[in-house]
Amino acid sequence: MRYDGGVDRISLALSALADRLELDLPEVRTRIQERIRSEVPQYYVDPSVMAAGYDSLDPIIRDVAAALRPGSSMTRALPARVIEEMLFAARHGMPWAPLEDALRIGMAEFWEWLMANISRIGVDRATQMDALHGATRILFQWFDATIRQARVHFDAEHARIEHTASRRQADLVHALLAGRPVREGQLGHPLMRWHLASVIWRPGGAVAPAEIPHIVGRCPVLTTQAENGTVWVFIAMVEQGGEGAVLGALSLAPDLRCATGAVHHGPAGFVQSHHEATTTHALALRKLDGNSRRITKYSEVDIEILLLQDTAAASRMADTELGDLAARTPKANTIRQTVQAYLENACSTSAAADELHVSERTIRNRLATAETLLKRPLSERAIQLGAALRILNAMTKRDERADETILPAPNPFADPGSHDAH
Repeated sequence: MRYDGGVDRISLALSALADRLELDLPEVRTRIQERIRSEVPQYYVDPSVMAAGYDSLDPIIRDVAAALRPGSSMTRALPARVIEEMLFAARHGMPWAPLEDALRIGMAEFWEWLMANISRIGVDRATQMDALHGATRILFQWFDATIRQARVHFDAEHARIEHTASRRQADLVHALLAGRPVREGQLGHPLMRWHLASVIWRPGGAVAPAEIPHIVGRCPVLTTQAENGTVWVFIAMVEQGGEGAVLGALSLAPDLRCATGAVHHGPAGFVQSHHEATTTHALALRKLDGNSRRITKYSEVDIEILLLQDTAAASRMADTELGDLAARTPKANTIRQTVQAYLENACSTSAAADELHVSERTIRNRLATAETLLKRPLSERAIQLGAALRILNAMTKRDERADETILPAPNPFADPGSHDAH
């Protein structure tokens, strides 16, 4: 049969191709299946995905045939079985790549079928070329739209599953922190180990759990998203020591900050380390942690944490203990730094000199000046003196860091019903 009439002859040729494709449906389906099985073996992992993929081929072929017919809309909805295939794949944990490969194999097979059958519809050579050009354009548009829509369904289901699992795990973490019994199998994280908890945040921004590694060294890591833009992190360690090595292996982006608890054992240790981490985080947010650090350990700020309980009382204690040594002058500040270095180095003048890069004689002169300002020997009330120096230092540093951005940003993706971090 031959067709004439300009655009009409191309329309009639496309309709003839659509008719022939529907007649060849079993053959086209078989060719697509065999090629996917040969080239994308990872597609055939889950029976539910295989079944949905098999059932989706007939409606896909019919939909392609319908798209070839003149006047067909290119804004067609995906066949229901294709949507089911995407949902099953996401639920099984299949990555997107084999699904896209399978769809592109289908597109390639359709195009090869088109090349093999364009000469069998009984039209002249010029019409064949025009129809081939039109059919190729339609096929590519149809498959681009199909892949785009399929990815939307796949990503939405994948995100739903991840959110559900993350929310369920977050609920279990909160139950454990509240003192309710939680089994390791439920939590998916070892509890009868040594635990190092931390709060990780980004000043002025939110942190996603995906930014935290799942394994640090050989230690499994559990993460929980908080509404305030932070992430709670729990690292399960086999041995009590090695905290420094674990933190050193915790590869974080340069703009992230971390507050940790101390290392404790078992479920109770999981809870205690977390409480210490959140307390350390609260201290950092109030800029009472002394010098700004990327990682702040609970053991480094245990004295400063007293400020969280009663800042005014702690400040009064420091001022009373230090007397004239608390003066806000450069000279007094230098003397305070020297006394603090001396006390923190087990009252060794040589070690203090090495730390401050001055002579031992200079250290002794400064210590003598400190005793004059204190009106007592340094050995008297040395514990209180050391605590007072750290408290005053934290308060002074806080004033100097007034313009420093510390607060994270609320997480825009957090579930409004999820638990807050504090």
